[in-house]
Amino acid sequence: MSDASSKPSEARQRSIIERIQTHEFDVLTTAEVAEGIDVGKKQARRDLKGMRENDIISGRQLGEPEDNSRTWLWWVSSDELSAQHSVATARQIRSLLRDLHGRRWEFRLMSVGVMALPITLSLTLWAVILSFLGVINTSLTDVFALIGGGFLLSILIIFIGLFIFPIETMGNWPKATEAGRDDE
Repeated sequence: MSDASSKPSEARQRSIIERIQTHEFDVLTTAEVAEGIDVGKKQARRDLKGMRENDIISGRQLGEPEDNSRTWLWWVSSDELSAQHSVATARQIRSLLRDLHGRRWEFRLMSVGVMALPITLSLTLWAVILSFLGVINTSLTDVFALIGGGFLLSILIIFIGLFIFPIETMGNWPKATEAGRDDE
């Protein structure tokens, strides 16, 4: 087993875990981890090996055993994390948002409401352009009516999504996702 000196501090462990989980890729080399936590490559390798020995992260060495320049790859799996190290990965967040949007009608409705305003504004811009070209006759009152109507429509749709459908989703997303799965 490892001795106490090989285990990095809690702050360094958190920064290493955050570096691995928030990076563009799920698996990083020692050099990539060291670059993100501002320590030397040797110190990062010692820290990473200590964390691997304590089952905080996983790692694997590539290359032949007799090769001295073997590259280490490091990753964090969610079942290795305790509550104190837990940081949601980008994949977990995308999955949660996809589940919420796909299974909960209020999120779909609010998405429509949010998109109604830019669509209305673009239609108003086209109306102004066509009026300027003489294709249609649009007054300033018509332009303000289009913008105001689009804004009110957007607010109304978002309000319906927030208050007409169950509000439970806003309080606890993981439970709401599970509730959505149970409904099917």
